[in-house]
Amino acid sequence: MGSYLVYHSLGLILCCSVLSSVYALVDADDVITKEEQIFMLVRAKSKCERHLKVKAHDGFCLPEWDGIGCWPEGVPGKVVAMPCPEYIYDFNHKGHAYRRCDVNGSWELVPGNNRTWANYSECTKFLTNETRETEV
Repeated sequence: MGSYLVYHSLGLILCCSVLSSVYALVDADDVITKEEQIFMLVRAKSKCERHLKVKAHDGFCLPEWDGIGCWPEGVPGKVVAMPCPEYIYDFNHKGHAYRRCDVNGSWELVPGNNRTWANYSECTKFLTNETRETEV
């Protein structure tokens, strides 16, 4: 029984140390690894999926995870804007991503393609040196 407690305690300590290193996702030099970025995406997807269980209004575009962001429900005939996700390290976090909800309550598709249209172009625009200096 005593050895069981020792092994259990060591396992708990090891687990806690691994988790604490995962939560400190950004290194001191402000660079993250591919694995850390994937972990943050998986965590964001899980959070989104919990949020998606909320029932949407009839006739509205359904909220959904698109692989990058968690889109809220859309009002028919309107453009939906959301801030660029904070968990994507290389994104411009001052920009927005956009989607259109058509008048039928469906997300607009890319013409000639059966994929939902989304505009992340503001998220991929990097900040200028002037902006970075002002932020610092």
